[in-house]
Amino acid sequence: MIETLTPERCIEILRDAGCHENVIRHSRVVADIAVAIAERIEGADIEQVRIGALLHDLGRARTHGLAHFLEGVKIAEELGLPRAVQLIIERHIGAGLPAAEAKALGLPEKDFIPQTLEEKIVAQADNLVNDLRPAPVAPK
Repeated sequence: MIETLTPERCIEILRDAGCHENVIRHSRVVADIAVAIAERIEGADIEQVRIGALLHDLGRARTHGLAHFLEGVKIAEELGLPRAVQLIIERHIGAGLPAAEAKALGLPEKDFIPQTLEEKIVAQADNLVNDLRPAPVAPK
């Protein structure tokens, strides 16, 4: 199913969900950084990274609060997006949240820590983008 999710379709999904253009611009910058990282790592699924990065902030259509990632997963489930994309959305928050920290923040007591290479790449790329300004990625 990821193959059917083109970057253009991802932007359409963000717009249809109600994401502001600033969120869409941010997601594009994160995707550019994530793909640049993935291209340097053997075995990374570049298309999964690209799609996951574009959709990582889908939940910002409903809230800009900390729990935006939970809202993003709900929207992704409603749309029938692939589980791999749902997990990127769910686990992109900060550097990940262990269950105890999630509970302390009023979130479900569950680990929200990136597990797969692709989840880790998107989370890190998101951390490298301050608003719309990307940090440089070292050349190969």
